[in-house]
Amino acid sequence: MTFGEKIKQLRNETGLSQPQLATAAEIEQSYLSKLENDRSLPSTDVFRRLLQALNIELSEFLGQLDKHYVKSQLSHISDVENWLLKRQAASGVNSRRWLFGSSLMMVLAVTLFFSGYSKVLFSEDQYRYLSKGIVLPGEPMDLFDGGLRRSVPHEEFEEHFTKLILRYAPHELTLAESRGAGFHIQVEGGSRYYNITGSYNRQRLENAVLQIIGVGLLVAGLMGFILEYKLQRRQS
Repeated sequence: MTFGEKIKQLRNETGLSQPQLATAAEIEQSYLSKLENDRSLPSTDVFRRLLQALNIELSEFLGQLDKHYVKSQLSHISDVENWLLKRQAASGVNSRRWLFGSSLMMVLAVTLFFSGYSKVLFSEDQYRYLSKGIVLPGEPMDLFDGGLRRSVPHEEFEEHFTKLILRYAPHELTLAESRGAGFHIQVEGGSRYYNITGSYNRQRLENAVLQIIGVGLLVAGLMGFILEYKLQRRQS
C-alpha cells in the first residue's frame, strides 16, 4: 500500500470527504487529490497536519506501510527519517541481544557437552576396597594382612592366628573417588583398614543427559545465528 492509498483509506474510514480533510489539514483539495493518487508526496508540515486530521499516530501509520516503501519514498520527511533511525537503533540493540544470547547458549552447550563427555562432574570410575575385620586398639592396622606375624612371637603365631580367624568379618566399600592403596576408619570397637581390591567403570545417566543437552543448546545457538542473519538480510 502506498502513501496516497493509505490516506484515502483512512479518510474513507473516518467518513471524511476530500474537501473536509483538505480543510482540516489546511491544504488545497487539488493538492490532497494529488497526494491520494500518488502524484505528489507531502512535506513534513503537511504530513503532520494530515496525521493530526486523521487522528492517527506516526508509528501506527507507518507500521501499516511496507518498510522498503517507507524508506525509499518517505524518508525525505523528517519525522519519518527519525522514526526509521529509531527503528534501526532498536533493531541493532535487539540484534546484539539476540547474538549475545546465542553465543552464551553455544558456550554453555560446549561446556555441558565437554562435562558429560569427560565425566568431570560425574565420575564413572568406581573403586573397591575391602576390610577383613576390626582391628583393636594397640594392634597393627595390617593385622589381617600379615601384621599378625610381626606383632607376636613365632611360637604363639598359630594360637593368635586361630583367634584372628574367628574375628574375620569382611566388609567391602565401593567409592567414586580413589583413596589410594588403603585407608582406615574408626568403627565401634576399634577401626577398619580397607585395602583397594580393584576398580571398574560404570556408565552414569547424568553424563549422557549433559551431552544431549549440550547438543541441543548448540543446535539452538546455531539456529539463533542463522535466523538473525536472515532477518538482517530481510531488513536491509
